[in-house]
Amino acid sequence: MGRRGVRTGVIALLAIFAIGLIAYAHYRHGEIGERIYLDAEGNVVERSSEARSYMTPFEQEGERWAFNQYYLNGNKMFEGYYTAPSLKDGHLVGETTRYHENGNTMMLATGDESSRLHGMVIVYHESGGLSHVYFSFAGVIHGPFSTYHENGQLKEQGYYLNGTRQGESLIYDEEGRLRAKYHYHNGLRDGVARRYRADGSLRVDDYYKNDELIVHKRFSTKGNLVELTYNDEDGQRIVGLRYYSDGGIQVRTTRRQTPHGPGTLRESLARNDQSLRERTWRVNNENIDWSLEEKFSHSGRVVRSRRERLDGRLHGPYVDNAVLVYRKDGRELATVGDLVRKGVYHHGIKVGTWVRMFRNGSVVRNHHDENGELQPL
Repeated sequence: MGRRGVRTGVIALLAIFAIGLIAYAHYRHGEIGERIYLDAEGNVVERSSEARSYMTPFEQEGERWAFNQYYLNGNKMFEGYYTAPSLKDGHLVGETTRYHENGNTMMLATGDESSRLHGMVIVYHESGGLSHVYFSFAGVIHGPFSTYHENGQLKEQGYYLNGTRQGESLIYDEEGRLRAKYHYHNGLRDGVARRYRADGSLRVDDYYKNDELIVHKRFSTKGNLVELTYNDEDGQRIVGLRYYSDGGIQVRTTRRQTPHGPGTLRESLARNDQSLRERTWRVNNENIDWSLEEKFSHSGRVVRSRRERLDGRLHGPYVDNAVLVYRKDGRELATVGDLVRKGVYHHGIKVGTWVRMFRNGSVVRNHHDENGELQPL
């Protein structure tokens, strides 16, 4: 279950407990008769066709007054006790039980004199199996908690401190295998967080600070590091590395200063010699959207293509150099490919002299004015 999953589930259960208050908000003992129909919001309705449930009048049992609510199929929905035969004047107190529509128990809980959950709360799946066990004091979850899969296996166990997650949380799959460990401080992920594969091997090893991911490590099934990232305390990436299976760097992403302000640099490296293959600079904020993409050949020394974009349009020097690279007698050689194009874009418009070179050696030159119109050379 995720970092907010248990808290969200508990809030939902508290709402389930409190629905009895809403359901009887417009009712006083003896005013309407033996069957009082209620809509989805708990308001009294005259016609059963508008109802989602119904209740029966209060019945006195010693110093308490029992009440019962039912689904339209006749199965009980809710039963508990009030301090007076009026929901406006009394309080839900003592043991209460809520049921699923199929008749199975949904929740067992106890209310204090202010209609708040107090003590152990037990929640069940619709199928009848145990779902949640936790403790509430004056309506605030506090202490150890456990959740369970439909098949009865433990799903998660952890701890709440005055309504917030605290300490270590362990998560298990339906076969009972440990799949994750998280650590919380004041309701936020803080410290080491690990995720495991079904075979028990470590898949992810993270470190959080105040709910922000600071360090992320991902491992292969063989235990090799395949991804490593470092973020600042605001969750912004500083360095990101992705590795080949032999340990060499495949992709490197770093935060850099660019001609257009702070941005990122993403570099792809060759497996064999770690030479530069591709490089992309990127700045994207409320003021500018700029990128520069370059591809290399000849062990990272020759630019094979260059694409610069400003606000989504090609801008600046442009290179499309289809180079065929091969090796002969241990030397790296190159020949001109099918086409070479070079020129300059200005906000998506070709300007200045553009050169096209074909495999047969012929060269075509065109000149464009500032509006992109062809001009004689």
